[in-house]
Amino acid sequence: ALRLRLTAWYVGTLGLILVLLGMGLFVVVRHQFARQLDLSLQQATLELERAAGIREQEAKSAEGAVVDAVDELHIPDRQLYLLDTAGAAVKPSIAPAWIRDEARRAARAGTVDALHHIPHQAPVRLHAERFTLPSGTPMVAAATADQVELEDQYAALIVVFGGAALAALVLVAAGGYFLSRKSSELVERNITDM
Repeated sequence: ALRLRLTAWYVGTLGLILVLLGMGLFVVVRHQFARQLDLSLQQATLELERAAGIREQEAKSAEGAVVDAVDELHIPDRQLYLLDTAGAAVKPSIAPAWIRDEARRAARAGTVDALHHIPHQAPVRLHAERFTLPSGTPMVAAATADQVELEDQYAALIVVFGGAALAALVLVAAGGYFLSRKSSELVERNITDM
């Protein structure tokens, strides 16, 4: 009984430590993943701004049909929107109302980061920035990404950490039982000698 209680104490103590460590790691990693997604969205808006500048330059100097630089810009898993400061969609020609609202906010504030919840879909993160074309026309570049990307990374991380924690608990149980057996043998021998 003493051996089992000592083993349970070892496993319980390590289990509590692993739970606290896991919660701390989850918070830190979640913050890091969100930060990486935000940086990715910021980079996407910079690329969109650059493409809009090229689009304007080519439109001025073109003698024939030109390929629109904004139309040619494709960033995997990102939706890109070019809007004017009044929130009217330029590229693509239609944008959801919430994106037009965020574009107007970005036109006033300079930059906006937002999380939008769409019913029956994953939440969508948005980054929007006001910028000025070479001609002096103010515009807003916006990029969005599904929050699912983050949730998939969380799920993979939780599975790996859970497996490692389970393996650690099994090893602690085996080691704890061995240590408690060795400790209790000494006590038993002393009692027998007495």
